[in-house]
Amino acid sequence: MNPGKGKGRFSDAWLLDSGCTYHMWPKKEWFNIYESFGGGTILMGNDVACKIIGIGNNHMKMFERVRILKNMRHVPDPKKIFSRW
Repeated sequence: MNPGKGKGRFSDAWLLDSGCTYHMWPKKEWFNIYESFGGGTILMGNDVACKIIGIGNNHMKMFERVRILKNMRHVPDPKKIFSRW
């Protein structure tokens, strides 16, 4: 999946942080494997707590190869994820 290609919209772009504790994404439909999760939060670098509602995997094309991001957190509120950018 390459959601940001050619669309020019920030909401469809991937921002990868190799130093993060968990990868997260707000769109459930972009998870290839998904399991609902009943609780928990992730504390962001700007001290905002984001609720986790699911965990899953995503396949994405990056540099002509398919990468699998495992155990991604589904955080439904992207405003909290990207609030400082």
